[in-house]
Amino acid sequence: MQILCSRSLRSPSRRRFFGGRIPLALCIVLAWVEAAPAQLPVTRLSGVFPPGGRQGESVEITISGTDLDSVDRLMFSHPGIVARPKLRDPAEFETAPQPVPNQFQIAVGADVPPGIYELRAVGKYGVSNPRAFAVGNLTEALEAEPNETPASAQEVALDAVVNGRSNRGGDLDHYRFAAKAGQRVLIECRARPLDSRLDAALAVYDAAGRELAREYDGSLHDTLVDFTVPADGAYTVKVHDFIYGGGDEYAYRLSLSTLPRVDFAFPPAGLPGSKANYQLYGRNLPGGKPAPGMTIDGKPLEVVTAAIELPAGAAAAQLPAETLIEPAEAGIDAAPYRLPTPRGMAEPVLIGFASAPIVVEQEPNDAPEKAQKLPLPCECAGQFYPQGDQDWFLFDAKQGEKYVIEVISQRQGSIADPFLLVEQITVDKQGKEQAKELKSEDDAGETAADPDFNTRHDDPIYRFTAPADGVYRVLVRDLYFGSRGDPRFVYRLAIRPEQPDFRLVALPKFSGSQANANQQPSIVWNPLLRKGGAELIEIVAVRRDGFDGEIIVTAEDLPPGVGAAPASIGPGGNSAALVLKASDDAPAAAAPFRLVGRAKIGDKQIEREARPAALVWAGQQRQMAARSRLSHALALAVSDVERAPFSVEAKDGAAWEMSRAGKLEIPLSITRRDGFAGPIQMTVSGLPRGFQRVNNLAVGDKADTAKLSLTIPANAPLGSFSIYLRATAKHSYRRNPEAAAAAAERQKELGQLATELAAAAKTATEAKKAAEKNEAETERLAEK
Repeated sequence: MQILCSRSLRSPSRRRFFGGRIPLALCIVLAWVEAAPAQLPVTRLSGVFPPGGRQGESVEITISGTDLDSVDRLMFSHPGIVARPKLRDPAEFETAPQPVPNQFQIAVGADVPPGIYELRAVGKYGVSNPRAFAVGNLTEALEAEPNETPASAQEVALDAVVNGRSNRGGDLDHYRFAAKAGQRVLIECRARPLDSRLDAALAVYDAAGRELAREYDGSLHDTLVDFTVPADGAYTVKVHDFIYGGGDEYAYRLSLSTLPRVDFAFPPAGLPGSKANYQLYGRNLPGGKPAPGMTIDGKPLEVVTAAIELPAGAAAAQLPAETLIEPAEAGIDAAPYRLPTPRGMAEPVLIGFASAPIVVEQEPNDAPEKAQKLPLPCECAGQFYPQGDQDWFLFDAKQGEKYVIEVISQRQGSIADPFLLVEQITVDKQGKEQAKELKSEDDAGETAADPDFNTRHDDPIYRFTAPADGVYRVLVRDLYFGSRGDPRFVYRLAIRPEQPDFRLVALPKFSGSQANANQQPSIVWNPLLRKGGAELIEIVAVRRDGFDGEIIVTAEDLPPGVGAAPASIGPGGNSAALVLKASDDAPAAAAPFRLVGRAKIGDKQIEREARPAALVWAGQQRQMAARSRLSHALALAVSDVERAPFSVEAKDGAAWEMSRAGKLEIPLSITRRDGFAGPIQMTVSGLPRGFQRVNNLAVGDKADTAKLSLTIPANAPLGSFSIYLRATAKHSYRRNPEAAAAAAERQKELGQLATELAAAAKTATEAKKAAEKNEAETERLAEK
């Protein structure tokens, strides 16, 4: 259904006032029969252990989660990683090996590059949400308990990865390794990129128990101890969750490595299609030279030069999820680069796509009178380093010229908090320089389009119009420059003409049963379409340089029997919902699909594929933030047997239109299945700004029609906006009747076998008695 909002329907030329269409999508949410509403079962993963493996080797993993009934397949994001169920020997009365529930043998191809990939479980209740799976090139080991004390520390080799877990609250894990004096050992506990809840703290001790190093990062980065071995001998590493949490969801990969590590690239971006030299800073770099003055926590960095060619065309508008991409970073464009070394490829570092030619910051520029002159347009690459660093720049502009002045730092993985100051420089009659502040900006000030995928960031963005011909000065610094500085605080200062554009993120959502989203806890989710049912995909728009036009989003590559009406993100809007719907005869499926957004910008039609995202851990508004990230792909499933008990559709087609201050009466049709006849509650979600919340709509037992009334505010924004209905009901649900039927059939078979065995045993007993009688008679006759 589409609803058009115009200025007036009484104007003779009303068509030219139409701002666009408002599709009304219908999303069905089903509830349990119990008093407290709950969702129907959907396959969901919460943990994978071990959370990774080595190139060219196999590993046995166990998955955990909810609704894992009949999970018999894993889907990986890389074709070189293949899974098969683990089998056990057949038990008595079984004729063939049987799968071990939730356990799989994973084969990692030798050509799979090191990095973070994803797996999904496929079972009775669909395709699960993704969970991370790491591939490395070090020797792999499993944690062996008990290792709670230094005395019981587990022996591990250098240049190895230990897959471990904080099994319970307060758990301490100890590992002992031998090393030679002068070796630079990088001890890293990787957890967050693995979708783990662990927030790791590390400590290193010598053989006498003296603490030599301690580290807790406390940011989005994994915890790393850069340890130079003081003497030949044995050393112990202690690992624990910072607040001593634990459980199946607290897995980690602890690496003790002398292999190369790249911390960051400089410059952090380049023009699409260009080939240039980049400085890669890190540790244990092959052929690396000391980087003068570059240290992290007092540890020196090395540098190597690499010639990197960046892709062009459509690839320059992408952001591959080959590393952990947090929501704040989801709107930039970048390409991964892996440094080749004699010991294999290093893990990827992201190189951004610049919007203007790259200029490198030149020190000294730490005072206004030392400001560096910039040619426009450009992107100036710099660092908030050392502590106290401030960078000043000058540029010329003509009256009325428009530029975007923005800092890109947090959006490219830094934890810096950039501050921007723009000044107009004039000279008074006495020849004295005057500085007039035009703008000071701490962050972009964006609102969160979706609390479960919050794209807000602290990078300042300023749309600048020159008030007069002249010179303008810019200050860039970290907001906390007086107390910190880090060479990894790399930034891009862009001063360029406006380039209106957009990027999209698509997040599978459980639409919930609460009318007020603030009362609805988020739920880790992935769409399972029951025949005739619907599921929701939340779309978040990241708009650039003032683009506020309509974006139409369509679903593509859907499996047979699944459809979706286009969703519209209206002018100035930053989110919408796209509803997937399965027909009553949709065949079973488990497949990836895509969402594509299209918009007209100027005289060009722009197309952008939505970047898939996943909710990692649930949250609750104003209580606990949800945790999300970009994902490798979107996937959905269609049930092979289950049907939605009911569905709701708008009658009379999909298009509706109305003027401001008008009222819509939208007839609804209700289809009931499998004897469901109960009452249904419906709420409207996704209304544009300015609309009042619509009261809940209720329909009684057996009703097959309803009416939705929408009053359009007099100040409603013009354009096309997607809204949807959430319909909930209490419904008696029988879980996995096929499994119960199979169990009953198996019980029947075993009962029949038991009857046959009992009969055979009776016959054998009677035969034995007869034989014993004959034997006794033979012995009696022999005695005569």
